[in-house]
Amino acid sequence: MKYLFFDIECANCLKGEGKICSFGYVLTDEKFQILKKRDILIDPKAPFLLGGSRTGEGIKLAYPLFRFSWAHTFPFYYSEIKRLLTDKDTLPIGFATDQDINFLLYTFNRYDLPILHFSYLDVQKIDKYLSRSSQARGLDTLIESYDLEKHIYHRSDEDALMTMEILVKILNSYNYDLNTLLKEYPSALSTVKDYAKLKETREKIRARNAMIKSKVQEFYTAANNMNFNLNTYNKRLYKKTVFIKLSVFFSEYQLFEENKELLKNKGLIYIQSLSNQEPDYYIFNHQHEIPKIRENYHKAKLFTLNNFIHFLKEH
Repeated sequence: MKYLFFDIECANCLKGEGKICSFGYVLTDEKFQILKKRDILIDPKAPFLLGGSRTGEGIKLAYPLFRFSWAHTFPFYYSEIKRLLTDKDTLPIGFATDQDINFLLYTFNRYDLPILHFSYLDVQKIDKYLSRSSQARGLDTLIESYDLEKHIYHRSDEDALMTMEILVKILNSYNYDLNTLLKEYPSALSTVKDYAKLKETREKIRARNAMIKSKVQEFYTAANNMNFNLNTYNKRLYKKTVFIKLSVFFSEYQLFEENKELLKNKGLIYIQSLSNQEPDYYIFNHQHEIPKIRENYHKAKLFTLNNFIHFLKEH
């Protein structure tokens, strides 16, 4: 078994679409002896966005810009990259690897290329598992943590090399070999197929949530611009303020849709955000949220959406 440590850099990732400008790798044997190290420069056919949006200080390229314009576009290197990633005797390994898989999936679609299917390992997940850290640590943090020699940042083959060196440090620190670790922690391994399914699910959720946000905004506008008249509303409810957590709409959207006319026509005022204002009614999702809500809002009457609807029907 050989190991292919790889890393991808992009010219920009606007709209979550990574325009690949380099594919770097370090190929090793089972003992992590380096067999080959290479950085494939790629013309991204897209502008390079290098500065931070606020400070203007962002990543610095490892090469002059003209080196990328001299290179070919991704399809030229597709066969070479395919051979590396899909070799049956080689395990691809990356750091925060799902991100690189996302770049690849976009690029396959961009150039109408067949998707490459392979299993891959994520060193970041291994570190998070073994360190019992609540948050995943970045590559730079681990380089410093393991006192590794600084390398050329944002050069793909160098990042791949650092990924290899970090994995070796992790295995030595916890007295593991890679095969034993993977038997104990198989979820560090994933496949392109599984990630593609997860990505599709996430995109559907994002689209649904965007639709719900739009519908909720329409509801707030309509409800808060009703021609309120005290004589037509229950005095207990007239102009009482209501705050509904956005997550309630996501989880109870069908219930909301079925009852939005009732919610709208009770003379209530709906507020979308809370600062120093305490609402009369606070609509939440789950009972375990109550202690946290009560830390800030002592007087508000708390309801789940279902209970609030029943309350309105009785008034």
